[in-house]
Amino acid sequence: MKTGMTLGEKVRYLRKRLNLTQQELAGDDFTKSFISQIEKNEANPSLKSLYIIAERLNKPVSFFLDETMGGEDLERSPKIDQLNLMGQSFVREKNWSQAINCFEEALSLCSATDFHRRATCLYNLGGALWQSGSAAAAIGRLEEAAGEFQMAGDSTGLVNTYNLLGVIHAHRDQLDRSVECLEQALELIDKLEVTDVYLRLRILTNLGLGLCSLGRYEESMEQLGRALELSDENTDYYKFGDLQMTLGYIHKLRGELEEALKATTRAADFFRAVGPPARLIDVYVNLAVIYRARQQPGDIEKGLNCLQEAEALAQEHGSDKNRANIHEEYGRLLAAGGEHRRAIAAYEAALVHQGEPARRAKLHLALAVAHQSLGDREKAARHLGQASLSLEEFPAGRGDKDLAELYSDLGLFYQELGDVEKANQYLARSVELYRSLR
Repeated sequence: MKTGMTLGEKVRYLRKRLNLTQQELAGDDFTKSFISQIEKNEANPSLKSLYIIAERLNKPVSFFLDETMGGEDLERSPKIDQLNLMGQSFVREKNWSQAINCFEEALSLCSATDFHRRATCLYNLGGALWQSGSAAAAIGRLEEAAGEFQMAGDSTGLVNTYNLLGVIHAHRDQLDRSVECLEQALELIDKLEVTDVYLRLRILTNLGLGLCSLGRYEESMEQLGRALELSDENTDYYKFGDLQMTLGYIHKLRGELEEALKATTRAADFFRAVGPPARLIDVYVNLAVIYRARQQPGDIEKGLNCLQEAEALAQEHGSDKNRANIHEEYGRLLAAGGEHRRAIAAYEAALVHQGEPARRAKLHLALAVAHQSLGDREKAARHLGQASLSLEEFPAGRGDKDLAELYSDLGLFYQELGDVEKANQYLARSVELYRSLR
């Protein structure tokens, strides 16, 4: 078969392969004679007519306008589709290497102007690479897919691609880029006449979670509220536990403790029902934090009970980070109840598991406060020094707000101890960091 097929030859070839008569291809828009003339290259359809014909033949208009594309390209199409289907079956089996091989082979068979098939192959390949742990490679392929979906005019494919890019960037802590992709996805899906409500729910949820991580709490609440409405309407509970945890976190920051308690309790109910246990550990710690903040009669005991549940789960499902968080909150609850010696033991246990410099600094500061409460100024001063050393390990350019708060706390504590020089040093550094955030 020749490789330089004319527009008419392509129409005829595809029509016959789809077992369509000229009248069936013509439909109500054209005459059988007009289709015959096109196939014989005796008539040139307008761009509007070509769009209709291309849609009926399951090809992009660009395919018919590219005279370098021929019959070999047409013969490849079924194999490309078959490879994509095989790749998707391997994805379901979590056989990532075989899935990647299928999608890469399918992509290699796509012509340069078969935008939709190229986009589909790239999207599938990006997803498989992401699942296999190759996040950077996945991002590259998905960005290529976005360009191909744009060329194909496939808005739904583009929305899916931006959503997946947003998820991957979030997992890589590239939060600004994640939110940017998800906002693009939301803007596009809002313009579609017929939309996939489940896809919209995922975008709204992922965007709300990302906005919260960036400290854009009001925007986060708005998107998560929209996600909750869709979730209730369609009984789809995508990331429902994470969504409720985030709402609880924001309510806690706003001082809305009853709302925080309700949302976090819903998260606990969800994770108890469907897992994973590691997320339930986080929820129990969050509940303890809320009870400590609420300070109603019996709340300290309720908080301690939550931590006992978390500790039991952590024995089998917990990480060092989980254990550090549990012991730290034990310490804060015990300190709030005036049990400073037990609080000190809990903080020291937390230090064994805590590897993050900022959190270690906070633990040393909490230990300084506890020792000061017991009248041991020497140990309090020693832990203040350890807190200062932990701050020196903090990565430059990251978490300036956390650093500012820690420097402020250190300054105020040194002030309380009567060390004016160190107090002024840390307070000045705190002010400098706060100004840099503006």
